[in-house]
Amino acid sequence: MGFNSYDNDDVSIKGVNGSGTSVYVDVFPNANGGYSVVPNAAHKPAYFNTFLTSNGAKNMSVDGSSTSKDFTAGPAVGEIWAVKSIALLLYDKGDISLYKFGNLNSLTNGFQILQSISSTEYEYGNYKDKSDLIMSFCHGQTSFVENGDSFLKEKNVFCASLRLDPPLLLYGDAGDKIIGRVRDNLTGIEDFYMSLQYYRDLG
Repeated sequence: MGFNSYDNDDVSIKGVNGSGTSVYVDVFPNANGGYSVVPNAAHKPAYFNTFLTSNGAKNMSVDGSSTSKDFTAGPAVGEIWAVKSIALLLYDKGDISLYKFGNLNSLTNGFQILQSISSTEYEYGNYKDKSDLIMSFCHGQTSFVENGDSFLKEKNVFCASLRLDPPLLLYGDAGDKIIGRVRDNLTGIEDFYMSLQYYRDLG
């Protein structure tokens, strides 16, 4: 990745995929005091949603207490993903508690979200209960925690989407990926999912 152009208003970032095709995203300040990143209009972006999976399975309600289990998502060789958000859904039966993980007592080791960049792992967060999730996902996100009847018609639901601004660039040629690492026994949870919302250049 390198700077294609720069002035006081914006930056156009250029990368080259495995086929030798240039890809661009534009970074510019927005009215909220942050930065927005959009595909360069001269190219062909497409938007995607993908679940983190492990051997094709996407429900992370597994036992990782003895051996940790990784759920991952990342670009194929030749692709560059600009990840704009990470969505998480945690559902369980029973009354909600801020200091539980679903309906489980606070986790011993914690659920990790990591970024693997050029084969080096960087931890974004480690979560032992819903208070950890709320404090992490409350940054630039939309979330709700419900107990009792809601528009989802379920109980004990935590749903959040963390916006990444600017987006996180993942390079398939470098093996970059996002990892959800289960290090406790989560088999008592009904449903636990994570997904990435991203765009990539088809040009």
